[in-house]
Amino acid sequence: MAEIRVFPLACPVQNYSWGKLGLQSEVAQLVASGDPTAHIDPEQPYAELWMGAHPKGDAAIRDNRIPQKTLGRWIADNPACLGAKVKDAFQGRLPFLFKVLSVRSALSIQAHPNKELAAKLHAQFPQHYPDANHKPEMAIALTPFEGLCGFRPVEEIASFLRAVPELRALVGEVAAEQLERSASHDPRGVSAALRVCFTRLMKSEKKCFVDQLNTLVQRISREAAEGQDTSGSNGDLLLRLHSQFPGDIGCFAVYFLNLVRLEPGEAMFLAANEPHAYLQGDCVECMACSDNTLQDLPGRAEPAGPQRLPLRPARARLHADEDRDSLLHQAVPRLRRGLGQHPAGGAGHGRGHLHGRRLRNGPAPRLRALRLRQREHLPAPLLARRDAALPSLLPPLSPPRRPAVDRNQSSPGPSLGSRPQSESQSHPPPVS
Repeated sequence: MAEIRVFPLACPVQNYSWGKLGLQSEVAQLVASGDPTAHIDPEQPYAELWMGAHPKGDAAIRDNRIPQKTLGRWIADNPACLGAKVKDAFQGRLPFLFKVLSVRSALSIQAHPNKELAAKLHAQFPQHYPDANHKPEMAIALTPFEGLCGFRPVEEIASFLRAVPELRALVGEVAAEQLERSASHDPRGVSAALRVCFTRLMKSEKKCFVDQLNTLVQRISREAAEGQDTSGSNGDLLLRLHSQFPGDIGCFAVYFLNLVRLEPGEAMFLAANEPHAYLQGDCVECMACSDNTLQDLPGRAEPAGPQRLPLRPARARLHADEDRDSLLHQAVPRLRRGLGQHPAGGAGHGRGHLHGRRLRNGPAPRLRALRLRQREHLPAPLLARRDAALPSLLPPLSPPRRPAVDRNQSSPGPSLGSRPQSESQSHPPPVS
């Protein structure tokens, strides 16, 4: 019998509470289109569709020619299907996981460990960190999509500290002034000042932050009712997130993290340790085969909170390279294999520090590149290299690429949403 190379899969669905309900969800629509007999509950959230061989969601093979088994089991029995390079590099396992996400309400702020930390956490806490693998990921929007990604430029954070007294009260006058003074100093000083501010915010006593949040919400609501402009306080987004998660300290994170708005076909890359939270919309994700999410654990000496994150504010401005893709930073070294040059698309535009690219439809899709324009304060390794035969990947120094950055909006915090830990735990950490 001829070797079987293509077969249908039945892919697992994750019903996290933040998912869109019923057929409003792209996930549910895909399930229904693939199985006309499938029952779609209009009251059930359909959050994620997993296509891959991860143990938590190993796709089932639906082919009468193949004995009942999962994709992971079939690959284990037929490792040559991966090709020699991939088989040898990844010990005969499928190295990526593909997902479709339908987001109705904000997820928690989270970050994923790098390779070294993932192996350490898996060895120490396998029940919370099921994989010894890192989890760099790329999200491509299917519909208009919003997310919080990476820290804002320090000048913007400092401006919010001046404009939002409730935020300044939680951070503290000394820490706020230190951040304002550091804005023109070396990156290490900026990172240290930002770390102090963010940590003080996230470690505020509950009564304090609830009181300040209620005061802030009441003030913004009153100003909006009077027809005043509340953009200086990130009013619209703050009220929206507070309506979803009243009393949650994560609402204050809108003043620290960038709001990224993607149009269909636009994408953002999330490196290890990059704080992020999806807010709404449908997207596809491709990532390393891992389900690890940083979290605080009782009794841990080194919590995976703000001190684990690379608190480096965004500084770079990205522009399109009219000729071909350019390398910003090789965040995932193994992506070097087998990648060639791609013609660039049209020029990016818009205000902000990172401007985006699109994966365009058509018979010959073209990857739009990101190009980093040299600035004096950027270290040499982050400067764009023309003619690099690699995809455009963003460094932790700057937030993921975003085509439309709304400087008057941003994201939630520690417990906003409930994308469970390891995509399955219920209480993510301060910056989990």
